[in-house]
Amino acid sequence: MNQVTSATLETLETLATFYIHMKNTQPIRLALLTDVLEDLQAGAEKQIYQLISHLDPSRYRVFVLSLNPICESTQQLMREAGCEFQVFRVVRIYGISGMVQGLRFMRFLKANRIQILQTYHFGSDIWGTFWAHWAGVRHIVSNRRDMGFCRKPIHRSAYKLINRWVHTFIAVAGAVKERMMKEEGIPAERIEVIYNGVESPIKWGHTPFPSSGEMGCDPISLIVHVANLRPVKGHIYLIEALPEIVVDHPRVRLALIGEDKMGGKLQEIIRKKRLERHVLFLGKREDVSRFIEAADICVLPSLSEGTSNAILEYMAAGKAVVATRVGGNPELIREGVDGLLVAPGDSRALKEALLTLIEDPEKRQSMGQNARQRAQKEFTIPQMMREYENFYQALLIKKVLHFISSGGFFGAERVALSLARHLNHGKFIPMIGAIEDERNPHLEIVHKAREAGLKTALFKSRGRWDWRTSRLLKKFIRQNRIDIVHTHNYKSDLMGLLATAGNGVPLLATVHGYTKMSRPVRWYEKLDRWLLKAFFRRVVVVAENILPDLKAQKRQVIPNGLDVNRFSYDPVLRKTARSRYGISDEEAVIGTVGRLSREKNQAMLIEAADQIQKEFPLVKFLIVGDGPEETYLKALVRDKNLEKHILFTGLIDDISSLYPALDIFVLTSLTEGVPLSLLEAMACARLVVATKVGGIPQIIWHGKNGFLVAPGDVTGLVKVLGRVVKDRSLFLEMGREASDFIRKHYSLEHMVEKYERLYEEI
Repeated sequence: MNQVTSATLETLETLATFYIHMKNTQPIRLALLTDVLEDLQAGAEKQIYQLISHLDPSRYRVFVLSLNPICESTQQLMREAGCEFQVFRVVRIYGISGMVQGLRFMRFLKANRIQILQTYHFGSDIWGTFWAHWAGVRHIVSNRRDMGFCRKPIHRSAYKLINRWVHTFIAVAGAVKERMMKEEGIPAERIEVIYNGVESPIKWGHTPFPSSGEMGCDPISLIVHVANLRPVKGHIYLIEALPEIVVDHPRVRLALIGEDKMGGKLQEIIRKKRLERHVLFLGKREDVSRFIEAADICVLPSLSEGTSNAILEYMAAGKAVVATRVGGNPELIREGVDGLLVAPGDSRALKEALLTLIEDPEKRQSMGQNARQRAQKEFTIPQMMREYENFYQALLIKKVLHFISSGGFFGAERVALSLARHLNHGKFIPMIGAIEDERNPHLEIVHKAREAGLKTALFKSRGRWDWRTSRLLKKFIRQNRIDIVHTHNYKSDLMGLLATAGNGVPLLATVHGYTKMSRPVRWYEKLDRWLLKAFFRRVVVVAENILPDLKAQKRQVIPNGLDVNRFSYDPVLRKTARSRYGISDEEAVIGTVGRLSREKNQAMLIEAADQIQKEFPLVKFLIVGDGPEETYLKALVRDKNLEKHILFTGLIDDISSLYPALDIFVLTSLTEGVPLSLLEAMACARLVVATKVGGIPQIIWHGKNGFLVAPGDVTGLVKVLGRVVKDRSLFLEMGREASDFIRKHYSLEHMVEKYERLYEEI
């Protein structure tokens, strides 16, 4: 019957592993939300189209969302690129439509389990972030594509209010990042710079150049400006520069390509200046590449820019560029190398730059070649896609904060540190956080975590319960965008609960065991059990008998695991450790490792030692560790005149070097979960004797891989120790059984694998 049950459990575990693997290999669910999606030549729309066209559909499921209706032709193009559409018709983001559509938007995000929401433009940034936060979307990304040229104080205030819920910001240029830091106070580490990419000119099709009929003549110099006709694009300054240029160069033609958003005002200026023969208003075109390839000079005199797609297209086509020194333009155009930069709004400087290139064909050809080489090297679509995919993958790496109120470096601390060190750092970023109690500072876990290269954090506490500690923790969680808070004892459970209240961060606790050693402690532990049942997302217990009444969907048993490669029997270590404490080869050594505290009950071992040494004078006892009972235990040893037989070693940093010195390991605890020291001793093939408490009977099979005694039963302990000291053949036989059992069932790899699955689920 046991064999059938075991096989069934193994089959179920295999199926669960397969299910979780399939779940974790599902495509990333990415939603791109924009205010309007109409003209695919515009900056944001073009990039959205590039993203959905180049993201691998086997790895990404992309949803394109808009606050305004999408024209049919655009829908068709994007549908062919493999995305899904949804329109949320919002007239005013602060109005009734914003509320109604917001509730619908929340349902959509939850139903489709959106993992990443990326917003474009003001309305989407504010409205989308607000509703996505309340929908529980963990990764909200704000894609900033301009310098905020048209923003009013109310817009900046709205951004400052909503930015706290944005996971990360993408800026399309370093200048945009600097502006965001200055105006909105966003820390630099929360902003990623990803430049736009441009298609190779080969993709444009090399359609025929514009004819002389289209140009009005066969021009000696063709200047092309690609941008919708809006004041911010600086057309007026280019037109003001033109009269003096055409005086000496009458066959210069200026082609303005873009939709007229100014109601014919520029055309009226052209008529007044009598420049009709020299300026061509070509409107919105599908064949922009023809004119760029035919151009001698390309120009962009904008008053504000992020990273200009027009400039990138100019560069990719190998054209010398004249642009204003604004936004990201200087990051694209190297002055005098790829083109010329002038001050915004300066018509005279613009005229001089254009004349320089008109009158020096060799210079503009050289600059064009440099521009093409740079575009092909640094601003390609593949380069942009690599950066976005790396960015999305990094977003989904979960940040896990192990939070503990530490009283030393014992079982819980060692488990937390081992777990943090050995997690798959390609999927998780572990951190160690500890309460720095002014009354009882124990920061060993923090020091060891730093030595291991892990990020750490300290949260000050002025006493047993300092509620300001939870506020410090809450701030740290928000600033560091923590994805999971993993607590490790009742005090950290409560502080973690207070710190995560209302922010949607999943809270996970590992219960290593309850001591029940005093009335206050019993009260705290009772409160902790209630909090775990009521508020925690998941609770891990290290043994079946801990919290047996917790609901199955909340509770998971994950026994402590051990890095078995660190713990093995080594004759050299045995000799070295024994000589350190003046122990001869003839003497048998009985030892215990743990916190010197009431629940560990080392006094039981001292009482047994008092009887053992009378019959076996060649037995030495080692008590390893420190704690609140140290003074009492040493006094007890003195009272019984056992100083020659019992040695207190204090804490030992490299505990793995001590176990080989022992012949018998004893654990006399009154309460336990799955004690790490017991696993370590068994992994080192030591014979173990332990009390029958907590999860220990699941590890030790009496008479096969060790011995069990009742808690507090000194007579029973003396009887077992006397037997094994007489029959030393048991040392090797049971030691081998113990080591094999631990290596098979309690490896660190097994524990880490289970925690990783749990982290991925919540």
